[in-house]
Amino acid sequence: MIKRIIYIVSALIFLCTGEINAQRETYNWIFGDKAGLTWNTTRDFTGIYVYGGTGSVTLNGMPTNITSPLTATQGCFTLSDRKGKLLLFSNGSKLYNANKVIMNPTTDMVGNIDNAQSGILFPYPDNPDKYVAVTTGRWSNDFLGYTIIDMKGNSGLGNIESMNNSFPAGRKGKVGSSITSTRHANGVDYWVIAPGKGTPSYINIWRFTPDGIAPPQSFQLPANVEENKANGYFKISPDGKHFVWGTFSDSKLFFGNFDNATGTFSNIRHITSSAGGNEFYGVEFSMSGKYMYVSKTASGLVSEFLLYVFDFDALINSSNPQNYYQTQMKRISFPSTSGMPAALQLGPDGRMYISGYPYFSSPASFYVIENPEQYNNLKIYRLDNFLTGSPYFGLPSFAASWFELKIGGETEFCLDNVEREYTLVISKGVGSEQLAYTQWNFGDGSTLIKDYNVTDGNIQSYMHAYNTAGNYTITVTSHKANGEEITAMGRQTLNIKVLDVPSFTVTANDVCIGESGTMTVNITGNDFTINWYNSMASITPIGTGKTCSTGMLNAEGTVTFYVEVVNTLGCSSGRVAVNVTVKSCGNNFIPVNPHIRITH
Repeated sequence: MIKRIIYIVSALIFLCTGEINAQRETYNWIFGDKAGLTWNTTRDFTGIYVYGGTGSVTLNGMPTNITSPLTATQGCFTLSDRKGKLLLFSNGSKLYNANKVIMNPTTDMVGNIDNAQSGILFPYPDNPDKYVAVTTGRWSNDFLGYTIIDMKGNSGLGNIESMNNSFPAGRKGKVGSSITSTRHANGVDYWVIAPGKGTPSYINIWRFTPDGIAPPQSFQLPANVEENKANGYFKISPDGKHFVWGTFSDSKLFFGNFDNATGTFSNIRHITSSAGGNEFYGVEFSMSGKYMYVSKTASGLVSEFLLYVFDFDALINSSNPQNYYQTQMKRISFPSTSGMPAALQLGPDGRMYISGYPYFSSPASFYVIENPEQYNNLKIYRLDNFLTGSPYFGLPSFAASWFELKIGGETEFCLDNVEREYTLVISKGVGSEQLAYTQWNFGDGSTLIKDYNVTDGNIQSYMHAYNTAGNYTITVTSHKANGEEITAMGRQTLNIKVLDVPSFTVTANDVCIGESGTMTVNITGNDFTINWYNSMASITPIGTGKTCSTGMLNAEGTVTFYVEVVNTLGCSSGRVAVNVTVKSCGNNFIPVNPHIRITH
C-alpha cells in the first residue's frame, strides 16, 4: 500500500451546544429559476460522462431537490444553520425566510440578479441570534450595503432589523457585480471583499467585528478593469490563503495571496484572455487550494464551451502566468449540445457543481466534477433531469471555509485488483485537541492503518485494491494517544461496491490440418455479451455468442484466438486467450482452388 498526498476533501468539526457537529451551513442551495438542492437527504443518480470516460455511471450521495420560489438569472446566496436547517436565501434584492416567504416585500436590498454575485450571508460576529446579508448593486453603480437579520423574531423565522446600512467610507473604485466574504483567522470576525473598478482598479476589504465595521483597506490591481461591464465570481480559497477573480467582460483573471489574519492581498498577478471577452466567469478552488477551476463562457463561438483547470501553485509561481495559461493549463471541452458551463461551486460533499446556461440552441444543464483534486484523472458528468427547476448562470455564493469532512475516492467499479486512492484532510476544530491519530479500516480484512499525520491541514491518502467482489465500507475513526476512540468526532465512512466480473471456462479441441473446429464458452446463464476476436487488437469480432468456429486451419502449430465476456453490470473479463492446436492427422487433404490451372 502506497501513501501519497494528492486527493483531498475537507473537514470542519465544531463544538455546538455541548456536542460536536459538522458544520452544515452549505447544505441547502437555492438558485436559478425555482431550483433548489439539499444534502440533508441524498440519492443515487446517473451521470453521463462529459470528461474522463464514456457512457454513464451511478453517483452515490447526490443532493435531492427542494422547492423554491426564487428566480435569479445570476446572483443568489443561501445560508443554513449548523445542523443543516435552511435559514435565509436571496437574489440580492428580495430576502426569504425558511418558510420561503419574502421578508422585505416593499423595499429591496441593493443587490441585483444581473450580478454574478449579488450578495453574501454570514453570522453577525459574536451574536448567535443575528445574521448579516451584504449586497452590491449592478455592474459598476457603486451600491454596497448590509442588512441585519434578527432570528429571534417572527417565531424563529427572523425579522429584518435594519436594511441597506452603509459601509464606512474610503473604498476605491466603483463596486458592483462581485462580492465575497471569509472568516477572519480569529474565528469570530468576518472579512467582506469587493473589487473596485476604474482607472486604477482595486480590491477593497472591510473587517466586520462585534463592535462594527472597520474602515476599508484597498489594494491596487496590476491592471485596470473597465467600468460598466458585467464581471464574474470572486473567491477566497478554503484555507483563506489565496484569491481569484474573473472579470468576465473585461477579459482578465486576477489571483494572488491573501492573509486572513491581516486582510492583506499580495503577489497580485493576472492573465488576459487570448480569446476575447467573456472568458473568465465562474471560478472556484478545489478544497485543498491546489487546483483552480475557471469557466470559459461563449465569446462568439457557440461551440466553444470550455472549463480551464490550473495547477494553482504552478500558476502563481510561474515567471510568466500568461504563458502558463496559453500553453500549460488543462482545457476541457463541453459539448455544444449541452448547457454552457458558467458558475462553479464546491458542495459540502467535496464535489464541484457547474451550472449549464441554455446558450442559443443548447439546453439548460447541470454538471458535477466528481473528483476535483485528481487533476490527472478528472471525471465530469452531466446530470440530466437533475433539477425540478432550471439553472441559469449563477449558483449560490458562500463565505469561504464552510465544508465538512468526507472520505474521497471511487465508490463503484468492476473487480480488477487495481489500487485506487482514498483520502482525507485533517481540519481540527474546537474539541479535537486530543486527536492523536486516525485509524483506517478498508472493510475487507486487510491490516488496519494508524495515521499520526493529524496536524491541522495535513492530508491522509492511501491506495487500496479490493481482490474480491462485494460491498465494503471504508471507516476512519479518530483516537486519543491511549487508543481510545473519540466517538464525539464521529466515524467517517465511504461505501464501496466492487462488481463481479464474469467467471467462465473455454473448451477448444484440437483441429486437424485442413479442417475447422469449434470453441465454446462454458458459463451459466444467457445474460452475457460474448465476442470472439482473432487478435488482442482486433476491433471487429469474428463471431458472437457462446460458440465460435475457428475457420479452416491449414498450417500445423498453435493458433491463438481471444474471447471477451461482458455481464449485465457492464463488467468485462477482458480478452482471454484461447489456444487451438492444429496437427497433422495422417491423410490430411487441403483443398485446392478449382480455378487454378496447373500446367506441366
